[in-house]
Amino acid sequence: MSHRNRSRRRPRATAAAMPADSTPESFLGALAATRVHTAKLVRGMDAHRAHSEEVLREINRHELDTKRMLDGLARVLDACHRLLDDKTETDVERYRASVRRVSGLLDDLLSNHSRMELIGRTGEIADPETHEVIEVRDDGATARDTVLKVVDRGIRFRGELLRPASVIVSSGKDPSA
Repeated sequence: MSHRNRSRRRPRATAAAMPADSTPESFLGALAATRVHTAKLVRGMDAHRAHSEEVLREINRHELDTKRMLDGLARVLDACHRLLDDKTETDVERYRASVRRVSGLLDDLLSNHSRMELIGRTGEIADPETHEVIEVRDDGATARDTVLKVVDRGIRFRGELLRPASVIVSSGKDPSA
């Protein structure tokens, strides 16, 4: 050890070197306070570790959801390409059924592998919080405010309404009355 380093070392505390007001009790009090502070730090570190682990689990869930969504999108694109490449299909109803299947794939994909919720289904009661009524039709066969047709579906993402569903609803009145 060099001379410079030796001169910076603190001398060891001995009974003769202790200040007059320092007693073993005051040292024990300081030690207890240090233990309390250390325990608080350990609890804080444990809480931080638990939070970090939860964040990591959430990141892993997002990554898995993203992979599933990408796989689903690839399946939808494949179905679209097969539909468009099929030059032999001339039956309009079969073509529409194929388009409905592709639409169903997209619906399932978005509903199951994202935090997006599609709003608006025929037959449900229109909710002013999530539905925008663009037309009211007299239809005595259905209850008032029943959705007869969904013009545009609404979107809720992570609990936030991004777009209300645009719907046509029943007035509940019989058109012949």
